[in-house]
Amino acid sequence: MAGYRVVCGVDLGTHGTSLGFVPWIPGKEQPGRISLFETWPGGRPGIDVKTPTAVLMNGDHVVAWGFQALTQAVRSRANRPGSGVRLLHGFKMSLAPKSHADTERTSEIGLADNEPRPEKLIEGFLTHVYATALSELRDRFPGLREDEVRWCITVPAMWGDREKHLVRQAAHRAGFPRGENGDQLLLALEPDAVAHNAQVSGVQYVLDVDGQTRGSLERNSRFMVVDAGGGTIDITCYHTDEHGYLAEVDRDGIAQSSLYVNRALTDLVLVDRLGGPDEFRRLRKDAPHALEELLHEWEIAKRTVTADSTDTIWLSLKMSLAKHLTDEVIDRITDSQDGDNENIWISADEARSAFDAVIPDILALIDRKLADMTALADVEEKPVLVLMAGGFAESAYLRHRVAQHLRGRAVVAVTPQPRVDVVEGAVRFAYNPKVRARRAQYTYGTDTCMAFEHGVDPIDSLYRSPLSGDNCNKRFAVFINAGDLVPVTHEVRHHYYPTEPTQDALEFDFYRTKERNPRYVDNEGCEEFSGCKLVVDITEAMHLDIDKRGVTLYIKFGETELHVRAVLDFNGKEHPVSLQFSTR
Repeated sequence: MAGYRVVCGVDLGTHGTSLGFVPWIPGKEQPGRISLFETWPGGRPGIDVKTPTAVLMNGDHVVAWGFQALTQAVRSRANRPGSGVRLLHGFKMSLAPKSHADTERTSEIGLADNEPRPEKLIEGFLTHVYATALSELRDRFPGLREDEVRWCITVPAMWGDREKHLVRQAAHRAGFPRGENGDQLLLALEPDAVAHNAQVSGVQYVLDVDGQTRGSLERNSRFMVVDAGGGTIDITCYHTDEHGYLAEVDRDGIAQSSLYVNRALTDLVLVDRLGGPDEFRRLRKDAPHALEELLHEWEIAKRTVTADSTDTIWLSLKMSLAKHLTDEVIDRITDSQDGDNENIWISADEARSAFDAVIPDILALIDRKLADMTALADVEEKPVLVLMAGGFAESAYLRHRVAQHLRGRAVVAVTPQPRVDVVEGAVRFAYNPKVRARRAQYTYGTDTCMAFEHGVDPIDSLYRSPLSGDNCNKRFAVFINAGDLVPVTHEVRHHYYPTEPTQDALEFDFYRTKERNPRYVDNEGCEEFSGCKLVVDITEAMHLDIDKRGVTLYIKFGETELHVRAVLDFNGKEHPVSLQFSTR
């Protein structure tokens, strides 16, 4: 951390983005009071700690971002037929594994969860976030240089290496610095950030525990973070040691969260209320922003939904939408709502039905992870703490459903301020990462040549090398096995040599599989690792004998991202390595 003056965390959320920072104090293990950025352009100073993760695009050009993207979208007639201007939000979800790829479903206007190149939208958005944040930091810390700020951007735990790589590259193109050692910008899993913050903030129990309403993350204990954000549910399971350091023992996630409650309300209630599928499609073309206003009201109102609420939610039927409705639809609304044609009535049961379309998948995921944690326990331990965080965790109905579902099996708690846990945790992660180990989700390795075993290896894999004779050319060389608990400082080391006398580069494809001890890279269930190719140039060693042209790969798996470095054996020189991830 030498040379840094400021540590800054960025919660790049599906719905909103927040930023926090703290001065770096040498010798201090934990940061002091974290300041939140509250002067987003177009927002309410001192009130809005998040800016919408949204961009207004004209072709490939970012016209506006954040709050200003929303306000300018109406004037520019964005998302209307014939308009080249588009308002896009939720684009981070386009990187996620798709559980809602059905394009026939309705969705929020501008919800870009199936964009072909979401990394370009992320880059455009982060370009403005970085410039705005750096300007604010320089006002707070006069004379601050770019190389004096350490940054941390959060990513969903459900993302793989490809998705994290794309975000990192987008961030660097947006201006976030790499630093001399490549550690000036860190990526943190969102649940890791939550865990870091909860160790300081403590927790609040959803149901009293032994008469207590508050508690803490105890040392030598197990807990699960359920990070319920705008677009994803990320679950990560941890053990803490006697010093409070974290070992990640499992993680998973699904694209099923707050945004999909909005989608469910649209599909289950609003489409029918506003005239049916054909009429709704017409409204999406003719009055996209009026529909967006209606859903924005629901976004606020849905926080009042509880397990026993009976109150009707009224969504304003403003003239901007009403003027596009047919007389037949207006008459039907009026007749069904005791003569009220100025609102759309959402009954308490209808509101809960939107949640109930999403919550079962969340409960099923929690059940699977809880079972896995129980299976990993060496001895009978106290109940697992299930810690809910993120903006969706502010929903009283969601908390109630989870607590009732897990009653007697786990203790359910929330953090004091779910909406800012991730950003404050990102600051703490960058200041002093406390994750010490992670359990490998896959077996990772590369394809390599090994001695051919006649009668065992398939004949189509036989490769006759002029240097080493008969080889099987599709063997799986394991770097790390699925299920292994890998310390963050652990670095796997493997040696490789050319198989041809004229070979001036070593090329590797990475693979992963849930199988613990795979023999071949084309085994069932084995997939090419994120479309990634590793290329090591050995031209400067070509004048040496073959046995002097070796390369040693060092691969580190225990951190948030995969780190690879290659060293030429003959001179110990660390050589540039190209990690080429496919864009889709």
